[in-house]
Amino acid sequence: MTQRKLKASLAAGMMAATVAAEAIGVDAGVGAAHREGAMRYEIGRRVWFEGGGELLPFPISRLEFPIRALVAEGWLRVHAGDHWEGWVRAGHTLTDDAGTVKDSDWEYPSGQQMLAVYSESDARYEGWTIEGGVRWWPLRRVRPGEQEWALGVGAGWARHSHSWEARDGVQVYPATPDVPPDTWSGVAIEYDVEADLPYAELALRLRQLKVGLEIRGYVSPLARLRDRDDHVLRAVVAEMDAEGIALGAEALLRYEVSKRWYLTASLRWWALSADGYSKNRVYATTEEMTAGEQWTIEEELRGEEMSLGFGAGFTW
Repeated sequence: MTQRKLKASLAAGMMAATVAAEAIGVDAGVGAAHREGAMRYEIGRRVWFEGGGELLPFPISRLEFPIRALVAEGWLRVHAGDHWEGWVRAGHTLTDDAGTVKDSDWEYPSGQQMLAVYSESDARYEGWTIEGGVRWWPLRRVRPGEQEWALGVGAGWARHSHSWEARDGVQVYPATPDVPPDTWSGVAIEYDVEADLPYAELALRLRQLKVGLEIRGYVSPLARLRDRDDHVLRAVVAEMDAEGIALGAEALLRYEVSKRWYLTASLRWWALSADGYSKNRVYATTEEMTAGEQWTIEEELRGEEMSLGFGAGFTW
């Protein structure tokens, strides 16, 4: 190979390496968000126990667990050219005072729903999420003045974990007002929910000069939800493992402070739903029940959350 050809080959290789390096972009950031929402489950209809079963009204009981917390978040995103990207994001609660757990039990004399027992207790909440996905932007247009719009499709997976303690409460009996209220100190209920959400999404990206906006919506038709309710005072634990559906949406506003640094503001929403069968077991003998008793009952689980977040990131 002549010296001229060798120089040309080296120059071409360096140019290809430079183009490849410019085609791969990485950015990472941290932020904080405020979450508001609730998880609720109801039981009733069919119940099975040793020796038989019966059909009950619905619902006979409902528990509502609040979601209210400040959350620390972090993310990492990798861009491959202008059409492909992959990303991961994680968050964990920083505060635990979530509000009030509400527990309602109904009776149905003569077929009419009547609130028989109602209680409220202080909620202590802990939650974390982790999410990752890939996105492809097949339609992209750039106009003069650094204007851009793009349409994208993607797929991802998210894990949501929620845990509550219901403490220090009061219970009243609306159907029998002459019965005095009961109060307690300490933990009455420990409740956990885990959700695995494989999803598909559609996305829109708009950008002009230093300001960018991404909007996405996703659906998870094969969501997997598990919950566990330990009624400590009654010594009864109930568990459900069911398939459901989840929906979500997000708007992300990004402002380029400089070539490397940027600021973000985000608004997110998700909702999930699952129907299944709750398996109940008495693990200690009480005045009402004997250890070892078991039964299964229908359960409906619903959850929803909205969050507003702000953050800052770095691109290299």
